[in-house]
Amino acid sequence: MDKHSLTVFAAAAVTALIAGVVLWWLYSKTVPEPYESVGDPTFELKTYESIQNGEDDRANIAEGYDLYTNGRLNFKVQYPAFYVPNEVKETAISTSVLFTPVGGGTGAQVYVVYYPKSTIDDEQFTTDVPSGVRENVTKVMLGGVEAVQFESVHAGLGKTREVWAIYDNYLYEIAVPYTDKVILDQMVSTWQFLRPPQAATPSL
Repeated sequence: MDKHSLTVFAAAAVTALIAGVVLWWLYSKTVPEPYESVGDPTFELKTYESIQNGEDDRANIAEGYDLYTNGRLNFKVQYPAFYVPNEVKETAISTSVLFTPVGGGTGAQVYVVYYPKSTIDDEQFTTDVPSGVRENVTKVMLGGVEAVQFESVHAGLGKTREVWAIYDNYLYEIAVPYTDKVILDQMVSTWQFLRPPQAATPSL
């Protein structure tokens, strides 16, 4: 190979190297900052909103609580660390998540059912709460959407405090024993839906 060919080869190699560095730099700038932790196992715990903000979910867990995340049911929530969560499929379109104290006892529960309506009608209420009890009704926010909070009587929990909300064609019902107001408040204040509304179809 003559000197001219060597010079041309060297120039081409340098040009290719520079082009590669430039392309790598441009690519690194196009990757959104929050997605840099794709390899982190906690990444899947991040909601649409927290991905946008680049927040770390686990950094905000209250003392004495743990984080429960369910991608299929589209929510995450903090619950007492001494509770054990257990998902139970109720019907083709409904699922419960039971939070039971270690050693037994009565805990909290979240019931999710396909419900393509904008308001909770009496038929649905009496189906889910056969006692029909609904007292001291107030409006609260759950995961950024309007919800209803009330006191009731539940067959498995006795007297309860409950919060219900409709989100993306599903009805979410949180129920705790009446004496567990602090736990309910923590669950409501930390509740987040994982995805923006997508007009979901029944798949529970």
